[in-house]
Parts: sequence; C-alpha cells; structure tokens
Amino acid sequence: MNLEGLKTLNEIKAFLDGTHVAVFEVVDDKQARYAFIKRALNRFTYGRLKKGERGIMVAFLQRVTGYSRQQITRLIAQHQQTGQVIVRQKTVAPFVQKYNYCDMMTPFDRLKSLPDFINFLKPDVSLQQLEAQANALSDDQAAKVLREHRAILFNTLSERLPTLAA
Repeated sequence: MNLEGLKTLNEIKAFLDGTHVAVFEVVDDKQARYAFIKRALNRFTYGRLKKGERGIMVAFLQRVTGYSRQQITRLIAQHQQTGQVIVRQKTVAPFVQKYNYCDMMTPFDRLKSLPDFINFLKPDVSLQQLEAQANALSDDQAAKVLREHRAILFNTLSERLPTLAA
C-alpha cells in the first residue's frame, strides 16, 4: 500500500468519490496493513483534523484496508493513545482438532481393533468375560463410579497429608 499518490485530504476525498486515480496493491499481510494505517494517520496528523476530515480518513482507511469502521476506529484510538498501531491478537486458535475413530474408542474397543488381540489377553481371561465387564455399566454409571472412587482417594490423601508432612 502506498500513499505517495495522495498528498492532501482533498485528493483522498476525490479518491473516495472515484474521480482521483491512485494505484494501490492489496496486501494480505496484517502487519503491512497496520503499518499503512499508522503511516496514514501520521502523515495527515489525524489528531489535528476536524470532525469531517476525520470521517474522510476513516472512510479512506476502510476502503483501502478492507477493515470495518469499528476496527478502524479501534486502531485509530490505539494510535491516539500509544502512537503505535500494533497487532494484538487475543483470540486463541479455534477448536479445529479432528479426532479419528480410533481416538474415540473405549479401551475395550481399542483392544478389539488390534490384530490378533486375543494374544494380548491373560491366559485365564476370555473375550466374553471382558465384554461382559465392559458392557456392565453405562457411560454415565461408569463416570459416577469414577467420581466416587476419586473422592474417596482424595479424601484419604488429604487425611494422610498432615502426617506425611511431619
């Protein structure tokens, strides 16, 4: 992005009206767009502009950068406060992780998916016994049992902790 063709606010207004020709290359890089916004605000001393002139600058920055009015306003406020226009990415990457079917299996299903899984069983354990145990509780029931046993374990540990620390 280049400001060389536009030297006055009247030229920017003419550019917005479509009567002034200016060459701009579209930059996909966020850093470059932010640097352009900073250069434009500094070049036209945005803080000293009148209200109507500031509106022209906001419209110009919207048109050239493709940012919304709200985002341009936020970047201008940042520039007014700090003198900088800095990328401040606060969002965390969205949850895009996709799980394969093998990742969603229960331990018993995972065991059954292995080739020759029978060889991994203890001699006194059969597939029917494992299947009966795996299907004995629903997921909700198993979670409830797990929470109960976890509470018992942590209560026991919290009771023993003072004696262990001494």
